[in-house]
Amino acid sequence: MGGRVLPVCPGSYGRPEWALEGAGREAPFVRCRTDRQESRRYKEAPRDTHRQRRRGQRSDEPTMATIDPLEPPALRQVRALERIRLEAIRRNDADAMLRLLDPMFICITAGGDLYDRDRYVHAVRTHQLSYAADLELTETDHRVDGGVVILVGMMHGHARMEADMQVFRHRSMRVWRAREEGWKLLAWQSSRRERSALALSGTFPA
Repeated sequence: MGGRVLPVCPGSYGRPEWALEGAGREAPFVRCRTDRQESRRYKEAPRDTHRQRRRGQRSDEPTMATIDPLEPPALRQVRALERIRLEAIRRNDADAMLRLLDPMFICITAGGDLYDRDRYVHAVRTHQLSYAADLELTETDHRVDGGVVILVGMMHGHARMEADMQVFRHRSMRVWRAREEGWKLLAWQSSRRERSALALSGTFPA
């Protein structure tokens, strides 16, 4: 009659101990002890995942080993600010957006509209411009040159401008500038991915 080998939770009893029931070894089960009782219960779980949960780390979270040591610190800082800005955009939080915008900020939409910082924040605050929660900004390329970081990617999602619903599937370029108080978004430009007849033919105006 077959048996199974049961490893003890590493944090409960120190080094892993093995309990052999019957003969033979089957798939491992993790044996855990609750705070309220000394009785042992059995819980199917991979041991690595169990350790991650004990440390409070999700199994799908990146670890230090996944960070590129050659990545410029400026790029890491700007990417972190991009995530903060994206959350502010999804919430239409004008105050949070304002804190990340440079005083000389300029925005050019895919439709050709031009915004400076004050006009852009006013449009969000008064709901003339209202983003949907599905807005996404991606990064496909970047440039780092001293105090300037440029991120290039796509902008997907929806927004309402005045009374019109906009569907975004645009190229997007964001330019960040280092200031004394930190990195600020200096420029943001979007362009539609419509391929013109000139581009398809391979000829361009002089």
